Amino acid sequence: MKTEQPNAIVSRKIEVTPELIILRIVHQGWELPDFTPQQYAVLVLMARPILPSALAFTAGAMILVVVEELVPESQTSGHSHSAT
Repeated sequence: MKTEQPNAIVSRKIEVTPELIILRIVHQGWELPDFTPQQYAVLVLMARPILPSALAFTAGAMILVVVEELVPESQTSGHSHSAT
């Protein structure tokens, strides 16, 4: 069975917290592909028809967060009149 060799190495390791580590990876043995201008514009054009629905869903999610988290928290500790 053929064993695969790593094609990248860790050049920098940053431990932010015990649960979060940021690794900087550098390619090894292969070249990065050339950047083609406007290659990401195609993705935007393809997503354009669903953009209104996606934005509406995002707005609804933010309203849910406010209603579920912020409003009840603002009513605690006897500060209900200043919060409304």
